[in-house]
Amino acid sequence: MSLTTIEQSFDLTKSQFQGLVAGFKQEYDQGLNTAEAKGLATMIPSYVTRLPTGQEKGTFLALDLGGSTLRVCAVHLLGQGKNVNVKVTALINDTVGVLVAHAYSDPKARIGFIYGTGVNAAYPEKISKMVKLGSDYKQHHDDENMLVNTEIDIFGSEAYLPLNQYDRTMDANHNQPEFQLYEKMMSGAYLGELVRLAALDLIQENALFDGHLPLEFKSMYSFETAQLSDLESRCDDPLESRLQHLRSVFSFDSSTYQLTDRDLTTMEALCRAVATRGAKLAAAALASLIEQQQEELLHKTDEPIVIGINGSTFELYPQMPERILASLSDWFGPAVADRIRLDVARDGAGIGGALIAMLYADKQLDQRHVSSSSSSTLDKPKATESQDKSPVKPNGIPPPPSLSACLFGWWAPLKLWLQNGSGSPTTTTVPHEQHHSKDLE
Repeated sequence: MSLTTIEQSFDLTKSQFQGLVAGFKQEYDQGLNTAEAKGLATMIPSYVTRLPTGQEKGTFLALDLGGSTLRVCAVHLLGQGKNVNVKVTALINDTVGVLVAHAYSDPKARIGFIYGTGVNAAYPEKISKMVKLGSDYKQHHDDENMLVNTEIDIFGSEAYLPLNQYDRTMDANHNQPEFQLYEKMMSGAYLGELVRLAALDLIQENALFDGHLPLEFKSMYSFETAQLSDLESRCDDPLESRLQHLRSVFSFDSSTYQLTDRDLTTMEALCRAVATRGAKLAAAALASLIEQQQEELLHKTDEPIVIGINGSTFELYPQMPERILASLSDWFGPAVADRIRLDVARDGAGIGGALIAMLYADKQLDQRHVSSSSSSTLDKPKATESQDKSPVKPNGIPPPPSLSACLFGWWAPLKLWLQNGSGSPTTTTVPHEQHHSKDLE
């Protein structure tokens, strides 16, 4: 297979781009009209119906529970607030946090997008369209919008995804085949492997490395996206400097083989083809999210379309923002594209979590007062003897704690301590008059 044929297989035509946008919008509607958020759910309600205005003040703690780390952040919003008591007020998805965090910097932000090792998106949707919420909730909030966690990473099927042979090969050898097909085509976890698979074909045809297989290509996922990024970042360097760098990247069983100019230009072309398709695939998702908010974003021609994006692939890969914007310009035309802003949104889990906690602190306080008032006027059922005692086995030995108790038994006392630390009454972290959030319209 020739380099030109491979480049063509990674090209995304306008008709394919159109199919992607339409396919995403169809999946939005399908997810919104699914009654329950269970299993591999998409379009998950966040119950966040407010966005910050950028004027909020106070100090909040945010816990970022990642796949392998737990990070605790003290977030100061425009200076430290006077009351710094701690209570748990919000549990959020990081993509929703990205949108909220960026709205603090720019209140016009209406899309949050993660493009790193993985991909996801969030945007505000009409509550009236969200079947998952049920009729009772919708009856009281029908005219509002709510931020939605799309879980777009699990979108995609062969019905509209333009999969090529390398996508299919990688998916077939993945430990979760036919899952997250869209993400596998474009996220940072997979771009390097797609380049490796394409390079293997060229090596077999003696069109790369003169048929020699580098040690770095011998195992799956051995060529990482960071290496693509590094190669493309040097495209303006002198040829000899780039070639010397390539020789430091690859090694061969036959130590006599020396990489050539042709090897360099071929590898650069492969990296460019795979990464550019990734940018177009990201742009297709963003285009569908913009069109999903036509009334808010497309009809208001004098307003910017602000998109907050977080993730290493967007932030660190050379020319990735420019490639995404160019693809959006091809789709919408220059008039709309000139209004689109792709902004780096930092720390959605930390700042976004703290902001959502702030936005709903007063609401929880009001609910607690209502609950307290109700409990003082309603008769409570008296605890029976069996309710007062811990369950005991026939031999008189208490049963062992459950797995959940072993893993999370610390949470209840910790939460109580955080809420009532130092013996002081629990109060909202930020005084009511300092809140300037606005409901989503």
